[in-house]
Amino acid sequence: MTTPRPDHRRNASPFLNGTEPDAVARVLESGQYGHTDVTEEFEHRIAAYLGVPDAVAVTSGTAALHSALLAADIVPGDEVIVPSMTFCATVQAILAVGATPRFIDIDPATLCVTPQLIEEAVTDATAAVLPVLFGGRAIDLTPIHDHLNERGISVIADAAHAFGSRNGTHLVGSDSATLTCFSFGPIKNLTCGQGGAVIPRTPEEAATLRRLRLLGVAQSQSERAETTTYQVAGFGLRYQLSALNAAIGLAQLDTFDTTAATRRRLWHTYRDALTELDGVALIDVGPDHAVPHLCQVRVQHRDDVFAHLRKAGIGVGVHYPPNHLQPAFALWSRPLPATEQVGTEILSLPFHQHLTEAEIHHVVTSLRDALQHAGGRVMPTKLLTVCLGNYCRSPFAQLALTRRSGPAVAVRSAGLISKWQDQPANPTMTKAARRLGYDLTAHRGRHITLEMLRWADTVLAMDASVLTTLRTVFGPRYESKTGLYLDDHDVPDPIGQDDASFFECAVMIEAGTALHLT
Repeated sequence: MTTPRPDHRRNASPFLNGTEPDAVARVLESGQYGHTDVTEEFEHRIAAYLGVPDAVAVTSGTAALHSALLAADIVPGDEVIVPSMTFCATVQAILAVGATPRFIDIDPATLCVTPQLIEEAVTDATAAVLPVLFGGRAIDLTPIHDHLNERGISVIADAAHAFGSRNGTHLVGSDSATLTCFSFGPIKNLTCGQGGAVIPRTPEEAATLRRLRLLGVAQSQSERAETTTYQVAGFGLRYQLSALNAAIGLAQLDTFDTTAATRRRLWHTYRDALTELDGVALIDVGPDHAVPHLCQVRVQHRDDVFAHLRKAGIGVGVHYPPNHLQPAFALWSRPLPATEQVGTEILSLPFHQHLTEAEIHHVVTSLRDALQHAGGRVMPTKLLTVCLGNYCRSPFAQLALTRRSGPAVAVRSAGLISKWQDQPANPTMTKAARRLGYDLTAHRGRHITLEMLRWADTVLAMDASVLTTLRTVFGPRYESKTGLYLDDHDVPDPIGQDDASFFECAVMIEAGTALHLT
């Protein structure tokens, strides 16, 4: 029997429900292909679906972002906070209005920004925040809405991936405090072939957006048909959505509930299949509330895995190379450790409604093979078990365990432990480090911890055995039938059990998160 293999050409083709050709044919027969009543019907249907007063259709998601920034009065000299982990169109839209992108980091578990990361990045020049709802995951900025409002900072959401997703019980786009931008491109959750929409916050903003999308003309097409003149009220662009594209969108809306359910089912199929595959971390899109747009994993040796899968005919991709490392945006680059780490690990698996469950299992099997070829073997997920309770009381260790977000976050989190900032190395740490050839006596505790975390990551990147590595550091007493356990009662510690177990847990948890083990 032939093994089901997903056709990689389908990755870039839309999923049509069968009624789109007739819908387009009706527009062609009408002879009116520009912005017509078909376009306006599409706007009304989008607004009704979201439960909002208005929606303004435009030619693309990029046009939606550009128009929204203009409507929000973002001008040269303004600063716009934006994640580096996004498609370059997000950043280009900021530059198109003359504003400055201020790149910020992400939560590696979701690839999304957080309220805390945004709040930390705000400066006196900040005029807007542009969160990206990566992969379809909604972002709740409620904790900082009041703070942003007090400072006059607009929230413009890049929801290109997130049509149909929910923030709690509310659909993305229904928040009256946010200018939301959707994309209806060829492979989005809902497609118009090409298209986009902006959900305005006020009627005045809607009017501005409509002028902007039609070269600054204030009158609608129907109004212009009844008069001998029209008024150009200001700057504008040709961003109106064609009736041909709107007709496709209307046909797609008729079956969107089925689309949403199918995408969730396929994502869950991937999730269940990937649990059998060790050394892989699935990016959390929040599938209970999202309509997933992507299915992504983080893997070691990503480039080798990518090449092996492509050679095997599996249409994997990378969404996206970090923008702050791109030549075009080098002027605004700054260190973003989580983004940079994820940028070397992220891999997008084939994800579209053409997929069957059998094809998903074939992709996962191929991924297993690719990992074995790239790294020499697949690490057993249950090799490392870290116990909390009395054995691990440090805030860092608990945070790292809870997040399981990778080395970059673990290193950053280490700075939260103030007691390690000013203390010299204790004898337990020094003794363990000497086994590895490190002289830590000249360092202070926080630097020791960071050094050892980096060491753990380096060793694992060289594909050393986790078991051998940890035996080298801690000795064979930590081995058991069910894995490796921390036990601070077994550690000679003249300073204190918490301090000693913090060091042990730092290295062991880093070993685990570097390989995405549980």
